[in-house]
Amino acid sequence: GEPPEEAAVDAEDPADESAGDAHEVAVPLGGLPEGASLTFPSIDPRTGDLWFSVFTGSFDDQTIWVSRHVDGTFADPETAPFSGRWGDRAPRFSPDGSLLLITSNRPTTGDGETGDMNLWRLERTEVGWGEPQRLPEPTNSPAPDIHPSVTDDAVWFASAREGGAGRSDLYRVDADGGIRHPGPPLNDALSQPDVWVSPDESWMILAITDHPDGFGGDDLWVSRRTEQGWSAPANLGPEINTPEYEYGPSVSPDRQWLYFTSHRNGPGRIYRVALDLVPGAGGGTP
Repeated sequence: GEPPEEAAVDAEDPADESAGDAHEVAVPLGGLPEGASLTFPSIDPRTGDLWFSVFTGSFDDQTIWVSRHVDGTFADPETAPFSGRWGDRAPRFSPDGSLLLITSNRPTTGDGETGDMNLWRLERTEVGWGEPQRLPEPTNSPAPDIHPSVTDDAVWFASAREGGAGRSDLYRVDADGGIRHPGPPLNDALSQPDVWVSPDESWMILAITDHPDGFGGDDLWVSRRTEQGWSAPANLGPEINTPEYEYGPSVSPDRQWLYFTSHRNGPGRIYRVALDLVPGAGGGTP
């Protein structure tokens, strides 16, 4: 996915959110760069803090920010202590909150030169987060590897590596390093640049770019795992998708909300919708 005033609703009060509608999350914007887009939201399973990335120019030149969860609202965001020098985006937590994975172009060699996009992991410590560590091969490759989703047993991500079906495909790597490229209907000649997969891997929300049956740009789609394999992705509809870009799906740890980025009103903003109103999500039917 590459593509004003904060919302009136309280960030954690769903009372004003009508059925089926996606609403902007009230993140204070005062400390952010003017014209910034807020991308790839994710809720920390242990603290409830809202993590996201920010860019103003190049999509690859992002910085990760954190908005602390305080008294039911999100506080003024701060730059994550490990971010700000290189292009970092898409903070994604393991289900238990012990790991944080990011997408970054920070150097992978000793010459200090910016690399391509790779997947990096940080371990939670008693005083914050450890140093980012690049994930080994075959998770990372010579091509861009981006936007991870951590499940109970695996890491899913998107990659433009050789051998894929389209511009960017989804891959799954298990704890032993075994990597799998799911075939159709998940991967095809289009681009699947982003994904969130449920911890038990029973369903997923994925982004698909410029799908002929979509609304335009990146749209969010849902697929469920069946006895026959993954179901054909189903579009989440006009309450969530628009002719602009929607990407960065993330489900809150309490499984109540779907968070995502939308550029429907210009710069990217963080939106959410009640998960039980998302067709095909959780226990629903596509």
